[in-house]
Amino acid sequence: MIIVLGIFAIPAMAFIILQNSMVQTYLANRIATTISENLEADFSIESMDMILFNRVVLKEVMLKDQYLDTLLYAPSMIATLKTFSPSTNRIELSRLKFKDATIRLSTDTTRTINLKFITQALKKPPDSTKVRWKVSIHNIDFEQSRFKYENHFKPREPDSGVNFTDMDFAGMDLRVSDLRVDSGTVQILIEHLDFRDKSGCVMHNLSALMSINREFMKFKDLHIILNDSDIRADQLDFMFNSWKDFGNKGFSSKVKLNFKFLPSRINMADAAYWASFLHGIDKTVNLTGALHGRLNSFKGENILLEYGNHTLFSGNFDLNGLPDIQETFMYFDIQDLTTTVADIESFQKPGEPGETVDLSEQLSQLGDITYHGKFAGFYNDFVSYGILNTDVGQL
Repeated sequence: MIIVLGIFAIPAMAFIILQNSMVQTYLANRIATTISENLEADFSIESMDMILFNRVVLKEVMLKDQYLDTLLYAPSMIATLKTFSPSTNRIELSRLKFKDATIRLSTDTTRTINLKFITQALKKPPDSTKVRWKVSIHNIDFEQSRFKYENHFKPREPDSGVNFTDMDFAGMDLRVSDLRVDSGTVQILIEHLDFRDKSGCVMHNLSALMSINREFMKFKDLHIILNDSDIRADQLDFMFNSWKDFGNKGFSSKVKLNFKFLPSRINMADAAYWASFLHGIDKTVNLTGALHGRLNSFKGENILLEYGNHTLFSGNFDLNGLPDIQETFMYFDIQDLTTTVADIESFQKPGEPGETVDLSEQLSQLGDITYHGKFAGFYNDFVSYGILNTDVGQL
C-alpha cells in the first residue's frame, strides 16, 4: 500500500512544485532561452502554467525577426506533451495550439524574407559546446488568428482581388499535421484552413497534402470551398525558379502550372480574387480535366466543361497569349460542343465588367448549336473545320 501511495505521490508532488510561480518563471525563461539559441532569434515568454501533467500554457509568446519586428505573437500557446526525454534532449508534442495569434511575414527591399535567418540557423551544423534539443510536433492548430504578408521590394495595389504583396488573412482557423522537412522540402498535411482576406475573398475550407520548397509548391488531394465554388483536384502544382516569379509581370510567363481537376464547380467571381484577369465575370462553370503549362501558353486535355443552361464542351485546347484575351490565339480540338445563342451572349468578357459577347444579327438566328471539329484563331477572328448544326440548318 505504501508503495502504491509513493508511486502516486511523486508525480503529485512534482505537479505541486510546478505550480509555484518562481518555478514557472524559471522554466519559462529556460524554454525561451533554449528556443532563442536554437533559432538564433529573439523569443520570449511572459509566464507559463501547468494543466494536469502533460499540458503547458505559455502566455504572451513573442518571436521577433532580424529587424526586431514581430514575426509571431500569441497571447497564449498550449502545448500537449507526449514525450520529454532530458537524456536524449528530445521533446515530442502531440499538439501545439495558438489562439488569437498573429503571424507576420515580410520581404524587404533586398528581397530577403524575414524567415530566412531562422531557416539558415536551423541548417547550421550543431555546436558541440551547446545542448541542442530535438523538437517534433504532430499537430499544430491556429484558432481565430491572423496572417499577414508584406512585400516591400515591389509593392503594388491591384484594381481588384488578393494583393499578393500585401495579404491580410483575418479570423484564420488552421489545423495541420504530419510536418516533415527533408532536403529543403517542407511537407505538411493541411486538415483545415479558413480565413477572410482584406480583399473580401472568403476561404471557407482548404484541405490538402502540401509540399513546398524554393522551386515548387504542390498540393495533392486538394479540396477548396469558396463562396460559390467547390473545387477538387488530384493534383495542383506550381513550378518556378524563385518566389519572385510570382510577381505581377512574371507569373504568366515564368510559373509553370500542372492541374488535374476532379469534378468541380468554379465561380469566376471567386476565381477572380486569385486571377485578376477574370475580374468582371460572375458565372459558374463545372469543370473536369487537366490543365498545364504557363499561363501565356496554356493547354487543356480531356476537358469536360458545363456552362449556363445548355452549354457543354468536351475536348482539348491550346491558348497562347493570356492574360490578354484580345491577343490570345486559340486552338480547340472539339469532340463535342452543345450550346445556345442565349448562353453565348450571356458570357461576360474577362476584364470588362458587365460587357457580354455581342453576336451579329445573322448569328443570333442560329438558336441551338452543336459542333465537333477544329477551331483556330482569335475570339473575334477565327476559322473552323468541322460539322456545325443549328436551328437554321447544317453549316
